[in-house]
Amino acid sequence: MNKLFFLLICLFSFEVLSKKLPEIFLDPSYVFEPEENIKYPYNTGLWGSIETHDRIHQKSYALRYDNFITLNSEYSLRFEKRQGDCGKADCDRKSKKYIGRSEIILSNEQLNTNWYNWNFYFDNSSDMPKNNDFIHVGQFKMNLEHEHKTRYLLTDKKIDKYNEICPEMNLYFSIRSNGMLVTRQGVTSCENDFNKLVIDKDNLKGKWHNIILNINWTDQDDGFIKLWINNKLFLDHKGKTISKIIKNNSNNYYAPKFRIGLYGQGEIGDQILHLDNIYAAKECKKIKLNINCEEIISQSNVYKISSIKALSSEQMKIRKYYLSFIVKKISKKFNKSENEIENWIDITTDHLPWVEEFDKITSRKEMSKLEKFLLDEAKREFEN
Repeated sequence: MNKLFFLLICLFSFEVLSKKLPEIFLDPSYVFEPEENIKYPYNTGLWGSIETHDRIHQKSYALRYDNFITLNSEYSLRFEKRQGDCGKADCDRKSKKYIGRSEIILSNEQLNTNWYNWNFYFDNSSDMPKNNDFIHVGQFKMNLEHEHKTRYLLTDKKIDKYNEICPEMNLYFSIRSNGMLVTRQGVTSCENDFNKLVIDKDNLKGKWHNIILNINWTDQDDGFIKLWINNKLFLDHKGKTISKIIKNNSNNYYAPKFRIGLYGQGEIGDQILHLDNIYAAKECKKIKLNINCEEIISQSNVYKISSIKALSSEQMKIRKYYLSFIVKKISKKFNKSENEIENWIDITTDHLPWVEEFDKITSRKEMSKLEKFLLDEAKREFEN
């Protein structure tokens, strides 16, 4: 009886290996080669097999199977990239500073409506990027051949080898100085179509996060992207999700390919990322986790993190400098502590589009208007 109980606990605690993991992959000195099938031992649904990126850096710690930090499976995928690590052509991209990656690519591409799920754990030891540097930790991206055939729709500029002019990044997750953002670029314009903070820096590290996506991949207006993070709806975007659907030389349609792991640019230091529960399906209920599909689908209110928290560390410094003069004036006028006034101003100005219109808001003209607005509000708030 006790043996049976123990077996049941094991079955429900871990996802059962669908195929045996090669022993050599458990050797900490093993180095995964570029474009190598990692023989992922769990079912990924529609995503199929997984292979390494052709520019994964060639250190033994780049990619490992790890049984120390896991969620539902016996092994998680552990990615690590240290400052200066790069592989193949990434090392030759002199226009970019410290560009490198430890990424995997999911083999199968999808069009139309699909559901996607994964869990990630950003290690406490990881460094956060500074200024405009970044670490991409998940990218739905079109094939470069597709971009060569469609960029004329968005730009008359000639695209280069890596299409840095106008890449079609249908959806990507990036860690920046203020946390993790979800962004889209190159679908309706070469600029970002949206760029939203979804996990602030104070809540990012040292815990497992769940990502659920429901996407209709199409070049028509009935497209959509819905994103839930830790069971909260963070994005409900409507409109085309691919700039234009066309066929490749094999007469098959191009579709976004998903890559995930660590891809960094700039002086970003060192990072460690773990992944688990990587799965794609046509229906939510086929994602084999404890997900209440009815509950998440019924959500209509999009969760929003404070717009001030979405600012970069450099923007926060600039904002604090300009507001310090207003803080001192209001503090003196109404006999309140500067700390109290700072907190009050944060709440009172959180409705402003700080991220989208930062330069405009911090201009001399707009700051004068903001000062008048805050003085009027302070009079109503603090005068008895």
